[in-house]
Amino acid sequence: HHRGRMAATTKPRPPPPPLPGLDRLHGQTLVVDVEAWILRPPVCAFPYFMLVAIEAGGFLRGLLLLLLYPLLCLLGDGARARAMATVALVGLEEEEVARVGRAVLPKFFLEAAADEGVAAVQAAARVVAVSATFPRLMLDGFLREYVGVDAVVGPEVRSVGGVLAGLVDEEDAAEMAVKRLRGLFGAELKAAGKNNGAVGLVGAASRGRVHHLFSTYYCKVR
Repeated sequence: HHRGRMAATTKPRPPPPPLPGLDRLHGQTLVVDVEAWILRPPVCAFPYFMLVAIEAGGFLRGLLLLLLYPLLCLLGDGARARAMATVALVGLEEEEVARVGRAVLPKFFLEAAADEGVAAVQAAARVVAVSATFPRLMLDGFLREYVGVDAVVGPEVRSVGGVLAGLVDEEDAAEMAVKRLRGLFGAELKAAGKNNGAVGLVGAASRGRVHHLFSTYYCKVR
């Protein structure tokens, strides 16, 4: 009943009012840092991992994550996010986690979403959202169905036979984004680079996590 109620109340928010300068994004390919622009910083990842742990894995898994969290806080941002992903996701069915990502997490992500970020995404022609914190499996449903992005890049959780192994690939988020951009747009992005590139949106809260993606080759506005 709890899950059904949350799923039933998860509805897209009405579009935010137009903001000055959004006309500059029309027709552009937008590359956006999720934690620094779409979500209001500072972003605390723990509640979202806790939701997935409880909804997809049960109370005991959530309790384990809660007990381990003080120790995880001793790790750096990237290592802490990977450790939380391992505890919250290991052994769970990939389809069940994806269901939670579509039916439960969007309600809470929407509450933390910045109207300016959502408006920018909706104004652009195509958008690639890059996260350095949340696994793509957790973000995909929210960003595609409720925000309107075209592609999501984030840490990938390995799976075996549809069951998550809990091991998160340690490849840098920006490097993953570069590969995904090349796969999506190929020569088109390269041609855009010669004409001042796409548009990249980052924020002060990103602390350089994906900044080298927003180079002069890929993006013309930061």
